Amino acid sequence: MSPLDPQILDRIASQSNSSSKSRKIPISTERFQLSDIQLTLSGMQKKSLVAVAVVAVAISVLLLLSAQARPSADVIPVATESASRENEITAELVVDVQGEVLEPGLYELPLGSRVGDAIKAAGGRHGGALGVEV
Repeated sequence: MSPLDPQILDRIASQSNSSSKSRKIPISTERFQLSDIQLTLSGMQKKSLVAVAVVAVAISVLLLLSAQARPSADVIPVATESASRENEITAELVVDVQGEVLEPGLYELPLGSRVGDAIKAAGGRHGGALGVEV
């Protein structure tokens, strides 16, 4: 039964002519389904739809390729070996050694030094001090 069935239209018309206060409106119990829709396109509409799809794909490909082709703006300068060796040779740590050592104070130690090296530079630990073994 379609919603525009002539019997339903006749009922609605007869009810609107009657003087009753309440109206009954028939409600269709059919459900709308997408499979009921038939979409027809003309030849020109089909060509236009294909052209829009081709343009969209072309733009997408161009955007992807242009994003990959750009060089990175973050360029890190490469140091030569001689420059890095000079920095390693002259670089030193300044360590403040305090606590149970014989000579507390500031000491310059080469890079890569450990805590034990700092204690040795400060004259070693007091006889009764607990802590790092040298």
